[in-house]
Parts: sequence; C-alpha cells; structure tokens
Amino acid sequence: MGTLIVLGEFNHVIISAAEIWIGILLDANVSVPEWFFRNFLPALVGNVLGVVFVTLFFHYVRPSPRSARKVTIRTSGLCRMI
Repeated sequence: MGTLIVLGEFNHVIISAAEIWIGILLDANVSVPEWFFRNFLPALVGNVLGVVFVTLFFHYVRPSPRSARKVTIRTSGLCRMI
C-alpha cells in the first residue's frame, strides 16, 4: 500500500500534517486554512475511503465459516467434532 501512496502521489493524513507544521516552522509560504482545505481534507477523505474499500474487499474474499472443513478427533473411544 505504501508503494501506491508514493506512485500515485497520494497523501497520508498524518504525514502531511507533520510536513506542513515543519514547513510552517521553517517559514514556508503556506497558511493553515489553505493547507487544511487543499491538502488535509482531500487526504482524509481518500484515507477513509481507502480503508473502507480495502476492508470490504477482504471481507468479500475471505472464506465463509460454512466452507471450513470439520475435523474429527477420536480420543479414547469418544468422537469430538471441531
């Protein structure tokens, strides 16, 4: 996932927050409202949507509990289903 962030020139909310404050401390020509609306909010929306879609994808492709094989263990004449 980190490769996609770099290759797609996407921003991560935490990293962009750290970068902007360092830039402000070093007298960069940027204001907090400009950064918030042009960088932070779009990155936040992208990060949230990314997490939602990745989570939904993994829930969709995981095997269902019904498809799991049942294992029978015989211990001293008793049969247990796991």
